[in-house]
Amino acid sequence: MASPAPGDRSGNIRIQSIVPHVPPVLSLGRLEAADEHSLTAWVEVNKDSIFCVGPDGVPVWVALEYLGQAVAALEGLRALNEGRAVPMGYLLGTRQLETPIESFPIGAELRIKVAEVHASPNGLAVFDGSISMPNVTLECRFSVYRLLSNEDLTDG
Repeated sequence: MASPAPGDRSGNIRIQSIVPHVPPVLSLGRLEAADEHSLTAWVEVNKDSIFCVGPDGVPVWVALEYLGQAVAALEGLRALNEGRAVPMGYLLGTRQLETPIESFPIGAELRIKVAEVHASPNGLAVFDGSISMPNVTLECRFSVYRLLSNEDLTDG
């Protein structure tokens, strides 16, 4: 699979080429590693983020957006590897997301990890996800719907 080498924090693939978002919504900064069923990426929380709410940083509920973008990057890498267009997808929901903090502080570097647990041929999938920074880790399981092709958007 086309991906950065394990431990390569610089990433050799432009995030914008594999995630169907553009700044300022695109939050993933760099890829660390990816394989067929998992991906690790980084987000740097900064005051210019569209999600930043002032000196408190980014509300912790944005964790779901970060996890969704990591799944989008994994799907984008799969599409790139298979010569397909980068597909759209939707985060459907999560269970058991415990949030020991209220926000991600400005300047924090967040390690985002997603791992596919189950995938159905109809586009539904379940992932385990985690977001970690020093002394804090958030974990959850979440569901997504991945369009099998972008043509699904226009089908009647």
